[in-house]
Amino acid sequence: MDSETQRFLAYLLSSGAVGSTPVEHTAHLQQYYSGQLPVPQPIEADIDAWLGHADPAALLRTAQWLVQGYALANTFPSLHLAWVKRFLDEGRLQPLQAIPLLALQPAHHTLDERGQEIAWLALHAVEEGREAEEQQLLLSLLATYPHPPAPCRTN
Repeated sequence: MDSETQRFLAYLLSSGAVGSTPVEHTAHLQQYYSGQLPVPQPIEADIDAWLGHADPAALLRTAQWLVQGYALANTFPSLHLAWVKRFLDEGRLQPLQAIPLLALQPAHHTLDERGQEIAWLALHAVEEGREAEEQQLLLSLLATYPHPPAPCRTN
């Protein structure tokens, strides 16, 4: 997935991107609809359903596919962590399923201190096979991490 596609998908997950959009993302929408901005085939129908009909379930399926595939974890690690938290809060992920998804390389300059702490602790827990032992600490750290708002139509 190229960087323009990643930026477009990150924008969809962070703001919903239906209705009114900033000029920069209007160009992304035009590229998407013209076929110049390819998205992974498994989520293409869900993106169309979100953009065309503001189907919140479609955006959630897209986000879950992207999170579980670490598709935006390297370029948008804070957004990745935020969606993991949201899926945990909503019961879409169990804690032991989420810990490997939190295990990001904490060297990302875009992660805040709390995000780096979570990523580092999760990474070491996974590497050492201590996910169950570190679960409560990770969940307490993650409890204060913001998650994206529920998808809603903006127009």
